[in-house]
Amino acid sequence: MEAERNRRKQLLDTQAQINVAEGQKQRVILETGSQDTHFKTVVREAEARQQQALMESCAIAQQVENIARSIAAKKDDFRPEERQRALATLVELKRLEQLKTIAQSKSSSTYFFGDKPALGVSSDVNVDYSSRVKRVL
Repeated sequence: MEAERNRRKQLLDTQAQINVAEGQKQRVILETGSQDTHFKTVVREAEARQQQALMESCAIAQQVENIARSIAAKKDDFRPEERQRALATLVELKRLEQLKTIAQSKSSSTYFFGDKPALGVSSDVNVDYSSRVKRVL
């Protein structure tokens, strides 16, 4: 009877080790699948950002072309200088949109640093630029 108990105990111990090994195998499979899913998600997000950047750059290029065409003397034949002016105009418009957004914000900790003469302020006067721009806009 002692031998039979030992044999059954060994069978149960062996089955327990098999169950533990199977559980570890399943855990590794699930972790690997999870990592693979995470990797694929990261790749898809990066591809989406790349596509978005490409579409935005195409839209900006089209805007530059349209502005250059509108300021050109000959509407069908415009020069690189007109493209440069168009790009500078577009950049200035974007900058003004950002300044307007900042000026309209409810935050009281927004300050503009930079060229005081461009803002109409003498260099010897200390002015809260956000308040000045908010008054102007």
